[in-house]
Amino acid sequence: MTVTSTSDSQMNSRRAFFVAEALEARQDARESGVGYEAEAIHRYLKERIMGTSTHRPDKIAWRK
Repeated sequence: MTVTSTSDSQMNSRRAFFVAEALEARQDARESGVGYEAEAIHRYLKERIMGTSTHRPDKIAWRK
């Protein structure tokens, strides 16, 4: 019998939630044809990490 600690169980639960949200977002992007440009997201995240005031990038149509 394997004993799983509470923290392992919580981590697995959070990981499952994260994956479920990612799959849902992927499906939404495929259906809508809009999403974020990778470079814009990278720039946004770097600015947030540095504490710079910034706004979320705009979604763009990636499917023609």
